[in-house]
Amino acid sequence: MQALDLACNSSLDPSAADLSTMPELSSPIRSSENPHNPNSHVENNYVENIKEDDVKNSSINNNDNNVLVRRERPSRACTQRAAATLQAAAEAEAVMAEKERKRKKVKTRERLAARLLKESSDEEEEEDGEEEDGEENGSLSSSLQQCSKTVTPLVGEPEPSQLPRWDIRSMWQLASILNFLNVFRHMLNIKAEFSAEEFETALIMPNNTLGDIHMPLLKAIPPITRMALGHGTWITVLCRKLRDWWHWVAEGDIPIVASHGAEVEAYNALDPGVRVVILKALCDIRVEVLALENLSVQPIFY
Repeated sequence: MQALDLACNSSLDPSAADLSTMPELSSPIRSSENPHNPNSHVENNYVENIKEDDVKNSSINNNDNNVLVRRERPSRACTQRAAATLQAAAEAEAVMAEKERKRKKVKTRERLAARLLKESSDEEEEEDGEEEDGEENGSLSSSLQQCSKTVTPLVGEPEPSQLPRWDIRSMWQLASILNFLNVFRHMLNIKAEFSAEEFETALIMPNNTLGDIHMPLLKAIPPITRMALGHGTWITVLCRKLRDWWHWVAEGDIPIVASHGAEVEAYNALDPGVRVVILKALCDIRVEVLALENLSVQPIFY
């Protein structure tokens, strides 16, 4: 190609002929089309490659221009309106949140002030109440001191002869015995008729009424004794029954034991409260025996 350019430049070679006098084979365009030239095929491929590169570069540039046009495309009117609406809503929400925060802050201050005011008022009321209570207590104590001489007890002190009766009346066991006798006297075949006061008198000073109550109870309690029950023997039978059953229904030592006839005098000399406890244990033993009879179980004595 350089040789052809130099051949075509007339200034470099003044002796060169005109272009019209040049042979056809010396033209660069024609020489490339000569099939007998071995370099013509390479030159053609070189030219085609250059053309393909130009086409690719032009296509790349066109693609770049298209992308740039898409990015720079203006937003639509609906998009702008939606964005404006969202922005306005966000601003309104921020304003409302700020107002709500201020309102809560004001409420908190008001509540704190109200609580402090209430506490101060409560303290004042407590102080006033203490002063009033002190005045009332003083007036009450003074009135009590004035009236103490005129107040009389509703119940007077019992006489010494009535102290045993008062003692057994203060025992819950007495009320339990009276209730038991009232409910089961017909089933136990207790025929004696007596009032509560007569029953208390029998417990304080043993008599035939106390024997009439004990004997039907002792008949139904095992083990069966060979001694006949009577007004002179029921205390002895009672001692033998208590020896087998006392620890089933009561705690502590047996208050009376058989001692060849001396138990009668020992029983009569007992405190009325102890006789109440013995009779309560006898009622409990009768209930236990009734329960065992219903279960068809016989107690074992050692």
